[in-house]
Amino acid sequence: MTSETYVEDQSLIIPVLNDGVTSLGDLWDCNQSKYVGENLFRTKLDGKYITASPIQTFDYRLVHNKSSSDRIKLVNVSGEVSLELLAGLITVKGSADYESDKKDSTRREQLICHYKREIFSINALPNSKDILNEFVVEKLMQKELKATHFVRGITLGAEVKADILVIQNDTNNKSNIKGDVFGKLVYGPINASVKVKLGFFDSEDNKDYNKEINVHSMPYMKSEPKTVEEMFKMFEKIDSIVEEQKHFRESGDQIIGVPIRFVLVPIKQFLDVNIEKLYLKLSDKVLKDFNEMLVKVQDIQVPGYIMRKVFNNNTALSILLNDLQSNLSLAIKQYESDLRNIGIKYFEESIKALKLYKIRKVSVENLLDLLNEFESECNTSKELEKIAEFVKQGEGILKRF
Repeated sequence: MTSETYVEDQSLIIPVLNDGVTSLGDLWDCNQSKYVGENLFRTKLDGKYITASPIQTFDYRLVHNKSSSDRIKLVNVSGEVSLELLAGLITVKGSADYESDKKDSTRREQLICHYKREIFSINALPNSKDILNEFVVEKLMQKELKATHFVRGITLGAEVKADILVIQNDTNNKSNIKGDVFGKLVYGPINASVKVKLGFFDSEDNKDYNKEINVHSMPYMKSEPKTVEEMFKMFEKIDSIVEEQKHFRESGDQIIGVPIRFVLVPIKQFLDVNIEKLYLKLSDKVLKDFNEMLVKVQDIQVPGYIMRKVFNNNTALSILLNDLQSNLSLAIKQYESDLRNIGIKYFEESIKALKLYKIRKVSVENLLDLLNEFESECNTSKELEKIAEFVKQGEGILKRF
């Protein structure tokens, strides 16, 4: 018989969150997915209370953000943390507003230029128990303060994300946004080829697209690039700015970078306190299936979700798809509306079920029931059949021209 494992007993790695933890010792409640506003220590940890280990990881790439799963991949989290991000129970600091992804996707694309450099791993030593905040400890012991984890480790470095929203002009040009420029871009690690291809949007040859560039950076950079060229120049300045970020001076000026990841460990590692175990860890399969459902229910809410797939099946149908009053476009729009309603319904039910599961008010069987209900109402086979019907309908119309 397999023993039960609880999230209260597991270490968690989280990114920098809105209203989240910021320092070693910050307390976290995994049942409510929130920073509880207190710190386990009475002073900032530095010097003899920490270890600082150099690490050198670097990633700098261009990504085509086509779905909710692409956003999560960039955050690079796993397990229950990825589930909570998809459900919106926690939000990454600087992440694009969820509602911004609900606009018509047939005339717009989102690219992300993402820079991440990890430089030092900072961890609290066991001797930091000598400077516990006794007032906070007492509140924890008396159950006046609820927390399950605390920040024992921090990854220092830099992380900068430039969201590039490209919008097709409302012109007489009937080419489809997916079918031309974006298919020719180079995605992956930034190199000369990526820069040249992306530079098209700055050129005089670009008459069909407008672009908006929004930057979120850690450390903060006062930069609002209007062009691709300005954006890449901004990225070239990151390393020099990081050199100035020294937050653990007692441990040495060579320790540079700002917090970009936090390691949360069970509070019982430092305190002999009884933590009620409520959040049963999900099996890999249930976790995977629930993640996929959360991705799906968000993706099907995006206008143009099916129209894009129909176009990808047969690009010759663009002449019909660009006419929003054609019988084909109207039929697709109706199906997209039906899917959107399903997406809204199951996204809300998923959030509610997950919140209750985290405090043991519902069981994993309830989550499985929700998964099965969604699969029966919105499965991939049905969607593919419907797309094939639209393609066949469009091809029939074209033959009559």
